Parts: sequence; C-alpha cells; structure tokens
Amino acid sequence: PQSMAIFFGISSISKSKVPDIWKQSAQTLLSNHSLHPTTYVTKSSFILWQDMKIWGPESSTNTAAGLSIIAGNPIYIKNGRCFSHDSALADLNSSKHDQIEKFLMLCNGTFCGLHIAPIEDTIYIYSDKLGARPIYWGVQGDFFYFSTSFWILEQLDFITKTPDDIAISEVSAFGFPLGTRSPYKEIKTIFDLRIFSSSMFSKSTSLIYGVNPPISP
Repeated sequence: PQSMAIFFGISSISKSKVPDIWKQSAQTLLSNHSLHPTTYVTKSSFILWQDMKIWGPESSTNTAAGLSIIAGNPIYIKNGRCFSHDSALADLNSSKHDQIEKFLMLCNGTFCGLHIAPIEDTIYIYSDKLGARPIYWGVQGDFFYFSTSFWILEQLDFITKTPDDIAISEVSAFGFPLGTRSPYKEIKTIFDLRIFSSSMFSKSTSLIYGVNPPISP
C-alpha cells in the first residue's frame, strides 16, 4: 500500500526567519481547500504537511530527531531483506545528512520525500530513481520553497511567477512540460534520484546527489 501525503515548505538560505505573512498565506490557502495540515517550524524553516489517510501506512514521523515525510511507496531493501514503509521512515528519521544518500540507494519504487533535523535546521527533499513522484521547487531572494503539489505554489501570491512559453507549448503538445520545466520559469521540478538541500544555494556545504547544484531561477 502507498502512503498519500502532500507537503509545502519554505526555508531561509541565510537562516533568517520566514515572514509571518507568508506562513499565514500558506495556511489559509490549504484551509480554503478543506485541508488541515500539521505545522513544523524551526528558526529558519516552515513546513505544512497533511497525511491524506486515503490508504496505507502513516506518511510521516515527527520526533525529537526530526521530521521525515515519505509520499509514495518506497521499496526499502537492506541486507537482502525488504522492509516496511514504517521501517523506512524510522531509518530516514535517524539518518544524519551524510547518510541520506546511502538510505536512498536502498530504495526502489515511486516516492518523494522530505527530511529535516532540528540540530542542522536544513531541509532535504528528494525524488525516486525515475523522478515519477515530482517535487516542485524554486528560489525567491533568500528563500527556497517547495511542494509536492504544483497548485499550492501556483496559488501563493508571494511567489513570483512568469509564464514559460516553451513549457506551455509542451503542455499543449504532450500534456506536460518536458525535463525540469513547469508552466512558470521560476518553478522547477526535481529530476530523478536527486537530493536538494535548503543550504545548497549558499556558500556553505550542501548535499546534492547525482548533479551539481542547479542554477537558481
């Protein structure tokens, strides 16, 4: 069974505070769509997520070690054995930042997810090996934002959005944009088996698996 979850997050690259008006705007948007998300806040990050509870196991674990969310169905194989979704969440939540790559190497299936440890105050978002379960992301000034749902980013007024004519033409021709494009130039998708961190656009070290840090929009 798959877990169904949606999440939205925004994090300051310089570790400053996320504006309260942005937090309120995101909460209001989800409430207007009959959603009642859980909130996770650190000094420089703000996350909303909701387990849709349509089928399958819990999609998240939130402990003193941090918050981990897996949306989808990872097939977690370790030491030749296949482990449950709950075991995958537990191992991910106990992973340090340099262990997340190793964790994902043990996972097959269709999924995407998020991990944040309070001691680091850095968000890591990732996709599966095929990029079949997308996460949409962008950078605006000092802030890195992302969501499993494109409509959330599209409807938030504080996010700058410029129509991408190429992507729009691709939607007309194929039904979806190609590559990492979205209908807006500022919003991209995470491609296959990539890990992005909220610190990757700063001068500090960052964990990027498979590619060099992308150029910010």
